[in-house]
Amino acid sequence: MLWPIQTRLPETLKQAEALDAAMAKRIDNVTFKCFPAMRYWRPFVRDVAKAAEAWGATDVILLPLYPQFSTTTTASSFAVWKRASKLPASTICCYPAGQALAQAHADAILETWRPHGGSNLPRSRRGWWGGQRPPATRRVAPVT
Repeated sequence: MLWPIQTRLPETLKQAEALDAAMAKRIDNVTFKCFPAMRYWRPFVRDVAKAAEAWGATDVILLPLYPQFSTTTTASSFAVWKRASKLPASTICCYPAGQALAQAHADAILETWRPHGGSNLPRSRRGWWGGQRPPATRRVAPVT
């Protein structure tokens, strides 16, 4: 039995259902079903592979939700799927590099940044967080 994904990943399920609906509107001779899967936690890839096969899938399209391509995230997740399933699989790769997605991220950041007077934004753990920053850290303003 699959782990009760409905109780733990409600936003992910909404995304999956929206993608199912969008694909159904565009392509009428193929039935699509999204199965969220994770490499290191539930729902595990091996369980989702079995569920997809039980559903009757004949092919799989792997769509990673990682924000970047990396051999330690995306490629290794593809490899885990290939070990877990015999279904033919295609991949959608590197969509985060698309201009429209990059612009959408920039717009969302600016919408948050501007109302606060261009104050410091949180950065990765290798950078600074909030209003306190080490003296050696540069402050860079986004260009619009």
